[in-house]
Formats: sequence, C-alpha cells, structure tokens
Amino acid sequence: MRRLPAPRGPPDEVSGEASGRGQPSAVEPPAPPAVVIHDQAVDAGEPIVLREPWPVLATRLPLRGMSAELARQAEWTGVEGGTIVLTVPAAPMAQGPSVERLRAALIEHFGRPLQLKMQVGETGSDTAHAVAQSEREARQRDAESAIVADPFVQALVQQFGGEIIPGSIKPA
Repeated sequence: MRRLPAPRGPPDEVSGEASGRGQPSAVEPPAPPAVVIHDQAVDAGEPIVLREPWPVLATRLPLRGMSAELARQAEWTGVEGGTIVLTVPAAPMAQGPSVERLRAALIEHFGRPLQLKMQVGETGSDTAHAVAQSEREARQRDAESAIVADPFVQALVQQFGGEIIPGSIKPA
C-alpha cells in the first residue's frame, strides 16, 4: 500500500492560504493524512472471474515474502463489481505494502484495474495455507499407515517387543 504525503499544514486563517505553500486554500475540509491506494475507485468494466480455485492462484502469483504469505493466508470471499474481497485472519495482514503488492499481482493476472478489499475474520479451508496444511496431514497419515501395515515393521515389533513412537514417522 503506497501512501501519499499529507498537505504541509492547515490553511492560514488570516490569509486563507495554505501554510508554507503560498496558494489559496479551498473551502473544503483539509485532506486526510494519507491516501490508501488499494481503495482507489476503478471502473467495474468486465466482471472479474476466478478461473481456478483461489488456493491454486494464490500460490501461483509472482509474489515473495510477506506478500506471498498474505496471498496464502487470505481467503477469497467474492467480487463486488471491480473489487476483489479477501478475508484475512488478523488485522495487521489487511494493511501495509504487502496488500499493494498483492493487488498489483492480481491486476497483472486479471489484466485489468481492480480494487482489493481486505476483511478481517475467520478463514476456513479455502486458503492456500489451509490446503497445504491438509495435504501435509494427509501425507503424515499415509506414512504412518504404511509403516504400521508394513510386514517387516510388524515382524520387528512382534519379535523384539518394539513399538512405533507416535510422531516419529516423517513422510518422504
């Protein structure tokens, strides 16, 4: 998320000029201290269509570091006109430069301008992180089942009174 600098100072009440700028001030209230770029208005144009599951797209976007982790932890909530809505599990993830990098990657992917709306809330199984975790757990279960069912391992356990220590098996 890029931020633009705030105006230098409030309008001078006597002259009506902005302090330090020498230009007349408008009757409008002072501008906010920063402009959040990922919330800028864009033309809705063609609808945004997700052509593959979000967890797959999230891992394929050309992102690294915190931006890649943001994509992995975010859940696709939907599309509102030209705005993609993502849900993240923690407020700090919904702001900062990583959000702007993710938005830029999505603009490039979809080939059109878009907004990115970040909501904070509980995420479910439709994040790249949750899918990867589920796959790791399935590989772990498969590895443990394979060891327990292996005839050689069963013979060793039976012949030498051994036991398989839970958690000691690591999938290849």
